[in-house]
Amino acid sequence: MKYVRDNAIGACDMMKNPKSKSVDVVRWRQMMKSDSIDELLKEIIPHCVDQVIFYLLHSIDQELLPLSFTTSSGKCVNLTTEGKSEMAGYCVSGGGLEDDWRARFSKERFNYDEMPPLSFDE
Repeated sequence: MKYVRDNAIGACDMMKNPKSKSVDVVRWRQMMKSDSIDELLKEIIPHCVDQVIFYLLHSIDQELLPLSFTTSSGKCVNLTTEGKSEMAGYCVSGGGLEDDWRARFSKERFNYDEMPPLSFDE
């Protein structure tokens, strides 16, 4: 529970921080001003679900939750080893939208924001 549920709730709670400038928070604040609760919920629900999935995969990646998977052929696969400790990243964007597992394997909506390149100039 602490590695998955608690971390996901903590991450979602950080979105309430008035100093946060994440793309999700900025978008949500704009939606709150427009009084469109349905649109806001449409954004927040998949975000919260994705946080739970991210922290589940992150816990496996970090060997905090040792899980194996049995393939249809009966082979037992260590998820940390086979996932190369990168499953959480691939779940929520991998190397871009084409690698994002949500885009590849889910039929439901998700939020995807292309991250701008890092800039260290003021």
